Amino acid sequence: MNSSYMRTKEEYLELVKQARADNGTELKLPVVRLHQREKLDMFTAPLRQDICQLLFQRLPRDYNNQDGIQRAYKATKIADIKEAAKNDPLYTAPGSIVVSVRTKDRPWVRLSLDTNDRTGVLIVDLKEVQKKLSELDPDDQGALDEESFKIGYMIDAHHRTEGHYLAGKLDLEMGSTIYMNLPKKEMARVFSLVNDKQDKPSPTHTLAMRQMAGMLEKEEKLAVEIGQAINQDENSILYRRVKTVDGRLPKDHPKTYVNLKTLADLLQRFVIREIPGSETSTKQALIEHYFRAWETTFPKQWQDDTKHVLVKAMGFTIMCRLFPKLFEITSVKHHSQAPTQSQFEGVMKIMRTLKIETDHESNGKDDGKSVPLSWRSEVFGSLSSGKGINFLVNQIQKQLTDRRMELIGRRSRRA
Repeated sequence: MNSSYMRTKEEYLELVKQARADNGTELKLPVVRLHQREKLDMFTAPLRQDICQLLFQRLPRDYNNQDGIQRAYKATKIADIKEAAKNDPLYTAPGSIVVSVRTKDRPWVRLSLDTNDRTGVLIVDLKEVQKKLSELDPDDQGALDEESFKIGYMIDAHHRTEGHYLAGKLDLEMGSTIYMNLPKKEMARVFSLVNDKQDKPSPTHTLAMRQMAGMLEKEEKLAVEIGQAINQDENSILYRRVKTVDGRLPKDHPKTYVNLKTLADLLQRFVIREIPGSETSTKQALIEHYFRAWETTFPKQWQDDTKHVLVKAMGFTIMCRLFPKLFEITSVKHHSQAPTQSQFEGVMKIMRTLKIETDHESNGKDDGKSVPLSWRSEVFGSLSSGKGINFLVNQIQKQLTDRRMELIGRRSRRA
């Protein structure tokens, strides 16, 4: 774990000082028993972020700790949670903090249940916690012996609680699942049950939820709307070819080329911002002209996706990344900021004559291994990785740049 996520003695003393100001000498956390299986003490309770940081040890603090749960922190994930918690006024944290409390050999924490054995309070002697903290000396890295004052261990919700802490959301409450005196082996089992079988929602599903919630920023919202509009337009070259939902498509549905998330990202990054003006309909029409020009320039490759990569995610990535160069050349050639399909075709047809290196190790040198830009899967499929697509796009862009004067109908001064 990155040492920046470690709490210092000063931080802990400030946390316990605030906890005592809010609760007095003792923290009394209301708990409700959860019945799941015999010989398992398991409860649920509201848990504030500051209390969570103060009382529960995060195992391990680094990869050198071979005991407990091998849990690493991902800085980007924590940063995303921090920014959302800090800046989104509608932010909520519906997930659960999963912890294990150890009452054995820790007299400063005890569980008191009502006569119904269902409800009760978890009682923590904050005065004793503060006393223990005051007596501790940090090690060379500034870390404290957390076993000597904390009441248990955090099993899950490491990233969320750290993000909330860094965002200053110390009073934010989350639901918690509290196990009592769970052995470390069982803690590892619980962690696996929480995380092992959880499938991350697909980008398509996540995008749909973000759109429904009104969370899309202006440029992303425009890209998504254009992608959806093209997919729904019966006259579009991409009609019903963009995957907008998860699951199996109806039997009569044509095969999709690319999912909406991928297309929207590409349109936002490489296409929409290059097109002047603010009219959505104008941008959509120009994008339609552009893809239709590709279909006309490479008709066989567009129609046969079993043997070619053009109408796959790889092909759409390349087409969109080439848009700025092709749009610039076509606009200059025809003195228009809204080129037509035929005008795009006039520039694109030169790509049928290009020779492409397919060997990464060639570094773009012509060693006799160049092949026509045929988009055949057996040749170009090996370049479908990010590195391969970069290698291919850079070659095409360079050749278009070298022949720019020819394409716009002017003689090179060096000719």
